[in-house]
Amino acid sequence: MIAADAQPGEGQRDLGDVQAEAPGPTVIVIAAIHGNEPAGVLAARQVIAALQAGSTRLCGGRVAGLVGNLGAMQAGVRGRVRDLNRAWTADQIAAVRAQHPDADDPEQAEQRALLGRLEDLFETARGPVVVLDLHTTSGGGPPFTVPPDTLAARRLGLALPFPLILGLLESVDGTVGEWVTRRGHTGLGVETGQHTDPQAVSLHAATIWRILHALGQIDAEPPEVAQAFAQVPADLPSVVVLAHRHGVTPGDGFHMRPGYAGFQRVRRGEVLAFDRAGPVVAPMTGRLLMPLYQQQGSDGFFVVRDVRRPWLVASSVLRRAGGHLLVRALGARMAEEELHFDRPPGAPARALLVLLGYRRQELDGQRLRAHRLQEPRRRPRRR
Repeated sequence: MIAADAQPGEGQRDLGDVQAEAPGPTVIVIAAIHGNEPAGVLAARQVIAALQAGSTRLCGGRVAGLVGNLGAMQAGVRGRVRDLNRAWTADQIAAVRAQHPDADDPEQAEQRALLGRLEDLFETARGPVVVLDLHTTSGGGPPFTVPPDTLAARRLGLALPFPLILGLLESVDGTVGEWVTRRGHTGLGVETGQHTDPQAVSLHAATIWRILHALGQIDAEPPEVAQAFAQVPADLPSVVVLAHRHGVTPGDGFHMRPGYAGFQRVRRGEVLAFDRAGPVVAPMTGRLLMPLYQQQGSDGFFVVRDVRRPWLVASSVLRRAGGHLLVRALGARMAEEELHFDRPPGAPARALLVLLGYRRQELDGQRLRAHRLQEPRRRPRRR
């Protein structure tokens, strides 16, 4: 028997909550953390309604859906004063907790409400927690997944027939996916195409079903999952790695040249956009990702490069074997998830750090600080 809440209305943060009697993973779907991306909301409602109706049975665990930025979604904007998906650093969350709710700006008020719901779900979980952060893009293009670079998130992302983007989440500060991972859970961002494309809804719904099946929470996927995934181009790369991010600010006057889409190949020196300083060119040859075709946003575009399977295998083997301990031989001092070098190691050693998950590497004069996200902690199942 499954307990389920009432179907939510348009103005509610909760999109539904379905629990099985048997323990198991808790899957939390966050949709519209950018308010102009409604596809995830529609998809989460579809899946949860089907689970509530019993057309597909939830064998164990829990599935809950949440609107990330309710006010921005109602206004049809990405964010009302700022980007809610750049607000999840430890300092930002501490500031929200410390101040009175009456002092909150619109995004802080949204974050306060979302934090409360997420922490309730974390606390009551009867198994591992997986958070799916559903997105669409202004420029359109094929779907892809954005995991934190942990082995658990990689495995989950590779269950989907989409390219997996390594290093993207670590390139920006304050994402909900990074915060979820720091809390000891598994986060996975998923982008499925252009904001208003109906196919983005079907791909998001198929994504949720596929993850539930991969986690053993449903016995079989509904037929529409295969139908949706059949529309994904077959020639996409399996795994790519971030090579460049072009950040923008409101005063830059940034605008992309028309016609670019996700995973389109670009060559070094190709003019991709313009800003107040003139042409903006591709700094390297690779594939273009998330070209910005809307007024709001701090990411103009990304350039990614294909990753070969031997690199993934070597990375997995080293991490499982405790290879991060080897970095002590390079002169590193270890502090929880960070390494500190008084002198930066050479290029081969820094490449080894990336294999081990230390993707964020920051130079401070002659010192190097490298940071990685730890694997999700194992949680005892509650009865």
